[in-house]
Amino acid sequence: MKIACSVVLSAVLTLTATALFAEPLDLVTLKDGSMIHGEVIEMTEGELKIKTAFGVGDAVSIKWDTVSKLTVTHPLPFHLKEGTVIVATAEEGEPGTLVHKTEPLVEPIRVPLEAVKSVNPLIQP
Repeated sequence: MKIACSVVLSAVLTLTATALFAEPLDLVTLKDGSMIHGEVIEMTEGELKIKTAFGVGDAVSIKWDTVSKLTVTHPLPFHLKEGTVIVATAEEGEPGTLVHKTEPLVEPIRVPLEAVKSVNPLIQP
């Protein structure tokens, strides 16, 4: 009985430590209200790829024009249609807007989703 309790306690402590130290996930909110948690990989040619725990293969693909909000917890290059590249994290803003946080800037940069050409493209322009 003591061994069983020790095993259960050890498993609970391991799971708790894993949850406490796990990296936060990115979040994609779609226009229909659906939310997808995972790691944003890239967005090119109107297709956002996000690695999820439930996806089969490397990533789940989502049409960029169905995205309402996006939170990215790790800095990525956001290529804007007018040519600017912002390397930043992204926080949820008003629907249709990204709020970029980048150092050394104190104030966030607000960018409409439709102004984004690509995110972390494999082939950097």
